[in-house]
Amino acid sequence: MTAHLQRAQLLIEQNRYADAERELGQSLAHSPDDAWTHALMALCLSRRDAHREASEHGRQAIAAAPDSAPIRHLIGRVELGRNDLDAAERVLTEAIQLDPDNDDAFSARAAVHAQRKHWRRSLEDVDRALAIDPENLEAINLRSLANRGLGRSGAGLDDMRAALEVDPNDASSHANLGWSHLERNQLNEAERHFREALRLDPSLEWARVGVLETIKAKFPVYRWVLAYFLWMAKLTGRAQMAIIVGLFFVNRAVRGAAEAYPEWAPVLMPVTYLYAAFCVMTWFIQPLGNATLLAHPFARMALNRREKTEALVVGGLFTLVVGLIIANAVTGSFAFLLLAVAIGIPALPLAMSFKFQHPKPWRIMLAVTGLVLLAEVGFMASFAIETGLIPPVGPPIEGLLRLSVMVFPLSPLGVLVLTNVLAAKNWRNG
Repeated sequence: MTAHLQRAQLLIEQNRYADAERELGQSLAHSPDDAWTHALMALCLSRRDAHREASEHGRQAIAAAPDSAPIRHLIGRVELGRNDLDAAERVLTEAIQLDPDNDDAFSARAAVHAQRKHWRRSLEDVDRALAIDPENLEAINLRSLANRGLGRSGAGLDDMRAALEVDPNDASSHANLGWSHLERNQLNEAERHFREALRLDPSLEWARVGVLETIKAKFPVYRWVLAYFLWMAKLTGRAQMAIIVGLFFVNRAVRGAAEAYPEWAPVLMPVTYLYAAFCVMTWFIQPLGNATLLAHPFARMALNRREKTEALVVGGLFTLVVGLIIANAVTGSFAFLLLAVAIGIPALPLAMSFKFQHPKPWRIMLAVTGLVLLAEVGFMASFAIETGLIPPVGPPIEGLLRLSVMVFPLSPLGVLVLTNVLAAKNWRNG
């Protein structure tokens, strides 16, 4: 092992990845085919989000040492960081086949299953890891996550208490315990553990998000919606979509029954109003919650730039729409209501776009916002023609306007389904 490689390993332990890269580069200059050096270079590049280069070094590492279980384990983690779950599972499975006693490889593969929300498979690999090393912290944390995913929140708490007995200063364990308490609505305990996690590791994103959600959960309405979000987050993308689409059509059926049987309308119509309020809350409550945090002395500093932008843009649009609806109620002017719809429906895909960190789904949602605006223009033009505000148009334009009339009313459902599809997809980095 070269001196450069030794220094690089020490720097990696200190999370100084850029400095480690320089040492590894020197090591590769002397030993260009060294498998372990390529593997460590892949790890450093992955931690700096240079995923394409990391994958290339990973391929060179495996080619140089095809029978090395530790290298395949490390490259599996690199692929997991790249969010290429298929590649990560394949490489980690190969590592386990080469060394069935590698508890870290089982733990890493459990993380892949957890990312896919395959909780039982994750728990199986966790149990294998802990059978080899009962004090594997990552495995204990993943067991807590899998238990919570399976609805066993009490077992999840016990797991995290066990993790802190192994290492009381592990930031990830404190963050995980914070989420366990948050799911059980134990807000003070949750905030305490999130703050401790951030004290131990100020860059731990999971803890930063957790402490913000805990502060917002102190408002009862947000707490109820957060419980729904946390429940939905445990489900696969298909299950989430089935619930969203199912609720939409159940609401349509209830509204249809109210119209068909007027005597039942006083009972059925409030259900549709509650559904509408529920939809609005789930669509906009997170950015609105972040908007309220802009006045909080601690939370304001914890919000990142994207969250602050989302709070200002979506919060501003929401306030405007609500103001127009109130103006309609006060004045009785239909123009205010029309304007509220004109602003509110395109605001939905715009609000959904902020949910994505990856540039591809973010751009897709921005494009959808533009398409919804076009459909809205066509819908409004058709309304204006029917009411005689503007003269009729020729066949080509008329066909587009008819399409807009069909598409625009269904656009909220389409946006939600698309958001769910995009969120369920594992967007590979690099």
